[in-house]
Amino acid sequence: MPIVSNFNIAEKYQFKCSPRSYLPSLAYVPFVQEDGCKCRALVKEGDVVSEGQIIASPLSIIQNSFSANIHSPLPGIVKEIKSISLPDGKRSDAAVIALKGAFSFIGKKSFPAEWSLFSPESLQHMIADKGVINTFERPFSLASQFDKVRKRENCFVVLRLFDEDPSRVTDSFVASHYPAQVAEGTAIIATALKAKAIVLVASKKDGNPISTEISTRFFENIAYTCVSADSSKYPCGFKRDIVSLVKKEKNIDAQFKDITTQELFIDPETAFAVYEAVVCGIPMMSCFVHITGDCLKVSGILRVNIGTPIGFLAAECGGFTKKVAKIIVNGLYTGTVAPGFDVPITKIVKSILFLPISELVDPHYASCVRCGSCRHVCPEGLYPDLLYQRLKGMEKAVKKELLDTSKLCTLCALCNSVCPSRLPLAQSIAELKKERKYE
Repeated sequence: MPIVSNFNIAEKYQFKCSPRSYLPSLAYVPFVQEDGCKCRALVKEGDVVSEGQIIASPLSIIQNSFSANIHSPLPGIVKEIKSISLPDGKRSDAAVIALKGAFSFIGKKSFPAEWSLFSPESLQHMIADKGVINTFERPFSLASQFDKVRKRENCFVVLRLFDEDPSRVTDSFVASHYPAQVAEGTAIIATALKAKAIVLVASKKDGNPISTEISTRFFENIAYTCVSADSSKYPCGFKRDIVSLVKKEKNIDAQFKDITTQELFIDPETAFAVYEAVVCGIPMMSCFVHITGDCLKVSGILRVNIGTPIGFLAAECGGFTKKVAKIIVNGLYTGTVAPGFDVPITKIVKSILFLPISELVDPHYASCVRCGSCRHVCPEGLYPDLLYQRLKGMEKAVKKELLDTSKLCTLCALCNSVCPSRLPLAQSIAELKKERKYE
């Protein structure tokens, strides 16, 4: 398998804390927070809302009762319902909420719930009601994934403790600074799923932040194991990479060799959100965001309320020292380009990268020169050039068997990085997967 080394980008300073971001005077809360699920507004202009109040619920409630609700991230008044741009460039209706009133959760003492007293079904309903999204790869309601994964007997929960995109450090930060909460959230997920066992995937460079003491405390009723991945090489944190790593590991129990890509894969942010939802009763109204880039005066990781505009966060980090040429959301390799500073933070945002023009390459692309670089670098052995041409209607003779290989794509985007014609190969394969209904 081709591996690219030294993709890690080191910050000048190691982040020691994650302060809560300032609250914006206006929050823009989109009604689309997960793939394939639109929500209907439960509020209208002029309504007074409290922090944590459900303001939108899934349209597909009859077909999937476990899609995630959307909550108001702050108390206030709904100024209007309007169409806005999302971090991935798509559009959605959103509630514009003006900050006003007392808080229900921020600054309040929480009283931990004894979640072990709840049934798996009750935990599943709580996770859906609190709006928890699984941010591992594509965003889906975590509770809605349980039924699909349960169809397999003896399923696993797989927790990756580092970021799959080495240009951000969000998941690594959450795992290292909140190991007990991440472990307890993972235990709750495993209980709700009725999982056979838990697999922890740590970075060789950083080690496993979940100590033996924490593991013993929260994983006492379920089998678990830990494997180490070389996160200095890319890719190493996608589903197929993890499955391959576990199957090759010699010093683990044989039961873990049954792992497949159909298990429930989660990250530290998802586990932390479940901990807050079930133990503390706090809906998913905020997320950890790594804010970085040479344009900024200061980089950092902030706890940001959903609906906060990207430009507001840049101002909180001291503003810009250089003109911003592009805003990258969720990493250089797996992320997307945000259309502007007014785009709000959603549940799936993990990082914001402000790039100056000096770091941009020529954005224009040319015709495929058939160099074969994309085929050589692809970890899954795909033919990205042919799949791209088929999607664009330039190659009619591509057989169904070749088209079906698109489901193997992990969207690591290595093909993009080596293409001399700057073709959007990974994005095209992602569209092809949606067209053929591959998740």
